[in-house]
Amino acid sequence: MPSPCSLCRWPLRTPAVVVALRPDCPLRRRLLDFGFTRGAVVCPLFRAPSGAPTAYQIGGTVLALRDADAADVIVAPAETRGV
Repeated sequence: MPSPCSLCRWPLRTPAVVVALRPDCPLRRRLLDFGFTRGAVVCPLFRAPSGAPTAYQIGGTVLALRDADAADVIVAPAETRGV
């Protein structure tokens, strides 16, 4: 299982837990509104044929993020959720 990394590098169809958002993230407020809060489970579903954007499921929402924006979300394996 991968160690903590940015969401844009996380393997498809592998649930992860949000660890943090980078403090200088330009979309920080919007990502928080969508549910990208510490401890939330997010799963990359699929990528566009061109490679970007990627569709992510978080809670009951599916949204597409560009790699540049997903890079600001730090995630870890879902097993570490309680840590």
